Amino acid sequence: MGVNETYHRNTEKNCGGYKIGANYGPTVKLTNDAEVSDGVSQLIWTYNEMMLESGASNIFFLFKEKNRKVLVTHPTDGMILPGVTRSSIILLSKDIDKNLVVE
Repeated sequence: MGVNETYHRNTEKNCGGYKIGANYGPTVKLTNDAEVSDGVSQLIWTYNEMMLESGASNIFFLFKEKNRKVLVTHPTDGMILPGVTRSSIILLSKDIDKNLVVE
């Protein structure tokens, strides 16, 4: 997994919240280039120092802070897809661990 901080796949002014080819097509060459040069098969797309998505997938991070666990993902603010898989992960995670905080 690599991180691309130079190409902005999504911004607050585009259609990153919709499943359309325009969100994915431009990233194919960048992903292929990263695989050849760095040996990674997926890239994390960033914008303004925020991690948005990984390849064509939502991305989650699980942190343990002192006595609590926090599951972090980008909000559905139009910059990422608000899909069924994302919702399912959030709901199932809360169901598995009642003390889990989702941010």
